[in-house]
Amino acid sequence: SDYTSLSWSPDGTRIVFEDWDDPYVYVVDVDGKDYMKLSGYGSNPTWSPDGTKIAFDSGWEHEGHEEIYLVNADGSNLRQLTDNGNIDDSYPTWSPDGTRIAFISGSSNSGDIYIFNIDGSGLRNLTNNSSRYDAWYNWIGWSPH
Repeated sequence: SDYTSLSWSPDGTRIVFEDWDDPYVYVVDVDGKDYMKLSGYGSNPTWSPDGTKIAFDSGWEHEGHEEIYLVNADGSNLRQLTDNGNIDDSYPTWSPDGTRIAFISGSSNSGDIYIFNIDGSGLRNLTNNSSRYDAWYNWIGWSPH
């Protein structure tokens, strides 16, 4: 298998990751026990700051484009947060207080940075690069303050 997008739980006891050979989101304890598949197709998983939730994108393999999903760390309550047709919504990143998620939305080689509340409300576009062919952001981050 080809594992990628590793993210430590805030308490350092578990790792969430994607498997490129079997494109799902998994969680495993650091001792190798309690290996659990959390979702259908998924990539770029990341823990909430309190360790109770995991955000990820659906990976293009699932629907031909990517959407942002949220699931409890135990695999329950899987929810789709975005639904933008053929536009890719990817690379979710938690705010330090765990109330918002930033992500990239776009298609081809152009995209913009958006944020919204974890209940899906309050969507805001922070950049306006959709007219630039080469403007694509990856691995965005929040300031800790």
